[in-house]
Amino acid sequence: MTTDDQRAVLDSLPELYLLRDLAELPGVMLATVARLIDNVFCTYNQINLRTGTLTAAYHPPQWQPRMEAIMPLMEPHIDSHPVYRNVFDNGDGSPHFVSDFLAEREWKQTPFSKALATISGMRASSSACKLPDRSSFSSR
Repeated sequence: MTTDDQRAVLDSLPELYLLRDLAELPGVMLATVARLIDNVFCTYNQINLRTGTLTAAYHPPQWQPRMEAIMPLMEPHIDSHPVYRNVFDNGDGSPHFVSDFLAEREWKQTPFSKALATISGMRASSSACKLPDRSSFSSR
C-alpha cells in the first residue's frame, strides 16, 4: 500500500461518514479499501474513545472469527503502536500513518508488529488512524 493509496482512503472518509448510516460504515470502508488497494486482507477498526469499545470488521468476512480470537492477544501491545501512542500521548485526532513516526525497520521491531507477525502470521501491514472528534479523546 503506497502513501498515495493511504491518502486516497483517508480522503474518502469525510464523504463516507456523511453519506452512510454509521452501522454500515465498517462494511463500506472495507469495500472502498478492497476496491482501491489490491490486498489479501484488510480490517476496519473503530474505537470509541469515551468507552474504549472496539468495533472491528474484516475483509474477506471469513477472517472475522480468527481475528476476533487474535484481538485479546494483541491488546497488551497496543501501547507500542505509534499511531495509537500518538493519540494516547497527544490527543492528536488528525490522520497519521505508521510511517509518519517510524521507518519500516523500526516498525518491525515494535512489540505490536512482532506480536502481529507471531500471532497472525502477517508479515506486512499498513495502518492509518483518523479520529473524527478530538474532543472525545480521553487518556488510557
